[in-house]
Amino acid sequence: MTTSPDIGPQDAPVIDDLSFEDLLRLALEDVPAASQGRWTVHGPVDPGITLIELFAWQLEQRLYMAEQVTDPVILASLRLLGAAEPSPTRVASTVLCFLPSESPVHLPAGTLMNLGRDALGRSFSLAGPVEVLPVGAFEVTGRLRTDGDTLEIRHHYTGPRLKDRSLSLLVDIDAAPGVQPAWGESAVEVPTAAELVWTAAGPDGSEMPLTVTDQTGSFRRSGLVQLPWPEVWNGLGPELCRLRARAVRASYTEDVAVRGVHANAVRASHRESREQEVGTELQGFAPLPGQRLSLPGTEGVLLAGPGEMLLRVTEQDGEERVWTAVSGWTGAGPGDRVLVVDRPRGALVFGDGRAGRILRTQSGSSATLAYAVGGGEVGNVGPGGSWVRDGGSETAVNPLAAGGGREAEVLDAATQRASGDLDRAERLVTVADAQELALATPGVGLQRAHATAGLHPGFPCVEVPTAISVTVVPHAKRDGAPAEWTRAPRPDEGALSAAGAQLQAGRLIGQEVFVLPPRYRRVTVWVTVSQSSRSELLESRVTEALVRFLDPLRGGSDGRGWPFGGPVRLSALVGVVRVSLGPEADVTELTGALDDGDATDCADLLIGSYELVWLGAAHITWVAGVPTGSGLS
Repeated sequence: MTTSPDIGPQDAPVIDDLSFEDLLRLALEDVPAASQGRWTVHGPVDPGITLIELFAWQLEQRLYMAEQVTDPVILASLRLLGAAEPSPTRVASTVLCFLPSESPVHLPAGTLMNLGRDALGRSFSLAGPVEVLPVGAFEVTGRLRTDGDTLEIRHHYTGPRLKDRSLSLLVDIDAAPGVQPAWGESAVEVPTAAELVWTAAGPDGSEMPLTVTDQTGSFRRSGLVQLPWPEVWNGLGPELCRLRARAVRASYTEDVAVRGVHANAVRASHRESREQEVGTELQGFAPLPGQRLSLPGTEGVLLAGPGEMLLRVTEQDGEERVWTAVSGWTGAGPGDRVLVVDRPRGALVFGDGRAGRILRTQSGSSATLAYAVGGGEVGNVGPGGSWVRDGGSETAVNPLAAGGGREAEVLDAATQRASGDLDRAERLVTVADAQELALATPGVGLQRAHATAGLHPGFPCVEVPTAISVTVVPHAKRDGAPAEWTRAPRPDEGALSAAGAQLQAGRLIGQEVFVLPPRYRRVTVWVTVSQSSRSELLESRVTEALVRFLDPLRGGSDGRGWPFGGPVRLSALVGVVRVSLGPEADVTELTGALDDGDATDCADLLIGSYELVWLGAAHITWVAGVPTGSGLS
């Protein structure tokens, strides 16, 4: 009988269990044989013994270091596992909207804006150019939901005639949770829910087509809408100037909700670019490792992200070269022209010749340092701030809060994050992986997902082993009264396409993956209610309770959405109605039906394993009740 070798996980070996005394003893025991008996003096006075003691001491240190899990080892492990390294300091971003000017003003990218009455003296710089035009408030009318719907952005213009100018509008959208605005750090481009055809109408009713740069993704998220100033807006007439967006091939889940539109908008970030001559300071550097260049006034605000630091310096050979910043010395070679930013102390640290090159400059040469300051959580200012141009008179406000600013990630936090990232599904192996991947689709705000193995949309009656279908449910507003809810929310075509691409990227060879909209079954309920004191609010309370209970997003007994394939039990509906009625009335009979089927009062309403339900209607019949305790005595 043979036994298989043990190839399972083993305990990590201990390699630093030898002390200095152990190493010295082993070396001395080996001296007689290694010296062929010619080394006879083994006392402390022998210089050879002193060398052995020195080597034993050094080896003990090396053994100890070899056993330690150091920061470079952790960083190298993260890279090996494909996990993201600690993120650098992040810069907060928002959108500034300039107040109308008497005449057009052009502001270039990088223009510095100071936050008024700010004890911290925070400044944001414009991420791009903007033209400040003499336009005022805007209002929004109309709707976008289905084909042919039109949304109008209106304003009253009485300024000078404009030509060859561009207008930039901030369109603030009430987007689904998790959908970042266009300027957000994790914002992604996804297919749109509709194609929008843009036209402009002037005060006299004349119209013209427009080519618009739309960063909102057809109003899926907040973003900028940029357009050339329409010539028809320069006319005179009784109407308002209008910007129309007409939907074509629309598949919105529900009506687009625009919270506001603001003119003269441009993205701004908590970042200020600076340039400084540092040749004199670098001349004082000796060709030694770990030299530091301090930048007074940058303590705690010096940025260290990719591209944030650029040093142009003439080296000893007379050639001008560029040095850049890196996050750490791990991976830096002895010839790399890199440096590390010490943000807390406002200094630049150069290499030691092993990790990073030692800087050697040419005598009398100049050096230019381009760097930036800002970043961190301090830049996450709230909405409604008043801003003024640095050295100018132009003013602006930020209708939306600035977000995304945070300090550099510490290594422990990055390690914990990487641990969670490694547990996150990236390949479609199980149905749970399929659901997790679908819900992780960025930019669309999917709320629920249900995977069915073997389901092929083309062959619904046959189990196809290589197929897997994922049913996804989008976000729908649930903050209003149930009467205003979209009771059977369906994902738009863009969301389905984005989720499909997400799953295709993670599928295994030979798998067929399909992303489907929910298949809903309409529930109709007939209730007979006996009451002793009628209230007109009872009927609406019953209907709202049933809508909530059968809701695909927040329904069910756990409030997390009606379960896929969950049968509708009439006894549970009776309990819901009784709770909503309270002591004012009682249920005497309840029947229900699916779609246009026959009503029943005794059997559960069964649905398919990947189906959901919604309340189509609740018909309530009121009958007189006999008060408790009445009758003959």
